[in-house]
Amino acid sequence: KTESALQSQGVPEEMDPKRVYVGGLPYAYGEEEIRSYFKQCGKLQDVSLLTFPDTGRFRGIAFLTFYSPTAAAAALLLNRQWLDECQLKIMPCTVKKLKEEKKPSNQTPVRRSTGKNV
Repeated sequence: KTESALQSQGVPEEMDPKRVYVGGLPYAYGEEEIRSYFKQCGKLQDVSLLTFPDTGRFRGIAFLTFYSPTAAAAALLLNRQWLDECQLKIMPCTVKKLKEEKKPSNQTPVRRSTGKNV
């Protein structure tokens, strides 16, 4: 059931199935209000609020991590819903993968000259 809900939202396999991006939240909201609204989807593990760097005030964007993929899928279904005159934009989050640095095998490091004779 969870897989079909995620696929219906167009979620590729590299997405984090328990984490969603939420934009368009009312600026007056805090973690408590966000948890209260999204408890209809399931239990939240973490709420990360983005703030403006100069003022520290909430900027209407949050990343929510649920305990289950089913809860995150339920949150995705709330995309484009209205909350206190603000339209929510809810999208899945991608899993960031570090690129592996390719090193030549069996080669010694190349020393670069600084152009100065020492």
